[in-house]
Amino acid sequence: MSIHVTLGHAAQRICQFNRKLSYGRLGPASLSSSATDDDIRNQAGLVAEERAEFAEAVTVENALKEAIDCLVVEVWLEVLCAAHAPEGLSIDEATPIVVANYERPAYVSEAGKLIQIMAWLGCDVKLALLAVLDDNEDKFHLNILDCAATVRHWTDNNVPCNAESVDDFSREWGVFRDSDLKLLKPRRMLIDQKMGKGLSLDLAVPNELWSHKLVSMNEVLKGSKD
Repeated sequence: MSIHVTLGHAAQRICQFNRKLSYGRLGPASLSSSATDDDIRNQAGLVAEERAEFAEAVTVENALKEAIDCLVVEVWLEVLCAAHAPEGLSIDEATPIVVANYERPAYVSEAGKLIQIMAWLGCDVKLALLAVLDDNEDKFHLNILDCAATVRHWTDNNVPCNAESVDDFSREWGVFRDSDLKLLKPRRMLIDQKMGKGLSLDLAVPNELWSHKLVSMNEVLKGSKD
């Protein structure tokens, strides 16, 4: 499968994930509205943070994870920018436009370039994308009892939060921190992490690169421009 097809499929899932976040945080009206300056400013801040973390990565596995995180935040920034157009597009109207861009072979995003670099290093970017996107989706709850257990866990740890539906039919739920509406990890994921069962991209990194250390990904980025 070519890289643009892989990125197109990933963009679709990233948009689905962020639609659920918007729905849970702000309600269904958020998807029929246009993006505000604050929306774009906040998302641009996340993009800057993820790019900085990618540039400072010192292992191939970490760089791969950070490249995908860059894609996750940049795709949604593009949606917000498209929904901020003079035409007054809504989030839902802007989403398929952005996804269609990622499906075009001629379209290359900044995050797409980073993922292409990881592919050139020999990483299985498709496998890594699936793992990260699956991990993101696992932060939502399909079971109301599981959701309630997560609310109790965070509340007991002095993190005020609330459970909110993330779709029209209350099929999935998210637990959001009151202070900033951050989506909190489910209790089951926290337990898995303690047992060493959290997200791992080991299988997406070639064996010969497992122990390879970088001064930082800045050296790779510099080399790709020379």
